[in-house]
Amino acid sequence: MLVDYTLIVRAARRLISVKRGLKILAIVLALTLTFSLTACKAGRFDNGDSAASYSQTFDENVDVPESYGARYAVESVDLNVAPTFGEALDSSDAVDKVYGSAVAIHAGVSGGTQLGSGTVVDIDVEYIDKSVDDSDFVYVLTCHHVIEGSNQIAVYIPKAVDAATDEYDYYEYGFAATLMGSDKKSDLAVLRIEISGHEGISAETVTKSQICDDNLQIGDKIFVLGNPLGTHPGTYTEGSVSRAFVEVSVENIGKMKLMQTNADVNHGNSGGGVYNFAGQLVGVLNSGLSVDSDGEPVQGLGFFIPVTGANGAEKVMKSLIETVTADHYGYVSGRWMLGATFQQAMGGYIIQVSELSGNATDTIHGTNIAKGDYIFEVSYGYNGETYKCEMNSISEFSTFFETMQKHLTIGDQFTVKYGRNPRGTSAITETVTIRQHIYSI
Repeated sequence: MLVDYTLIVRAARRLISVKRGLKILAIVLALTLTFSLTACKAGRFDNGDSAASYSQTFDENVDVPESYGARYAVESVDLNVAPTFGEALDSSDAVDKVYGSAVAIHAGVSGGTQLGSGTVVDIDVEYIDKSVDDSDFVYVLTCHHVIEGSNQIAVYIPKAVDAATDEYDYYEYGFAATLMGSDKKSDLAVLRIEISGHEGISAETVTKSQICDDNLQIGDKIFVLGNPLGTHPGTYTEGSVSRAFVEVSVENIGKMKLMQTNADVNHGNSGGGVYNFAGQLVGVLNSGLSVDSDGEPVQGLGFFIPVTGANGAEKVMKSLIETVTADHYGYVSGRWMLGATFQQAMGGYIIQVSELSGNATDTIHGTNIAKGDYIFEVSYGYNGETYKCEMNSISEFSTFFETMQKHLTIGDQFTVKYGRNPRGTSAITETVTIRQHIYSI
């Protein structure tokens, strides 16, 4: 089942104080649905408010320091990681331990604002340039799709109004965020904020979540902190791990192996932390299903990125930070993308390039292939064998390309046969060298 979500309801953003743990049961979403029998596709749980106007100006509660937007080459990264689950706490104690690390994110894009969630994580970063004053820096983990395409990101840390009654103000402590690095395939991104410009908060006092890289198992109890609908920051829900490493096709991301949970989650929860009851970060919420193939409501089908695994949060986050320089965002080493979109042409018998990406690091931009060219064949060698795709359909190439990405890495080569004539007359055969993908806006 393929499900595409279009948020119809527009929710005004305003300064609010709400009780921690408030659980909103009414779901005020309208969805546009399309279906296919091929695979399960989970809708991303950001909240795209396309009614909002894009502005280069942050709101009055967002502090914009001199370091905003500046990137510095990193010397070392030290993640404060717990190797095993800690002792389980009462739910209120577990939440108290990490609640201040659960942030709301507003990412301005052309035509709107993407509303999501994030987590301040316990990381120490050393920069090559020792003149960089990083004493007030803290780091936020979120989803790539929450900040994708944005060059104006604000992070809001909850402020305790009355600790005795768990009352918080969620939009007074605002900070302009600098993107460290982002990776579409893992759907993860790391932001840097400087804790300055607000009284009553400092980098030392900000709550930071500790990562736990012990493996989750089906039945493990977890809880989620996030910003459902983009208007209810600090919302707590709980549940269990329902399934482990489920292959899901996530909207505009692709296939991912995710953990499934029955905890209640909604649009706006994307990027929010998933915790065990020791108060340790075990995942990042990124997607879910709300309806079945008949359009009937579905409950308890949320998915999150685990900390562990090849594309887990721990490994990806470290790579995104340690590869950042003044010239480019951090990236996942070895990650590559073709950078082309295809369509069926000539009655569906030929594959044609319909779009090229705008990212100059994508492999397609190292070739002479242009929009409108017809692709007749792609081939490569691996372990003494030749793999070839004759481009009979987009689905055939999609399957071929998944295998190709597993076999080949940066610096490897493959061959493409292409041309302007759909009949193959004067076709060109070009050897293509794979290039490191680095996110850009």
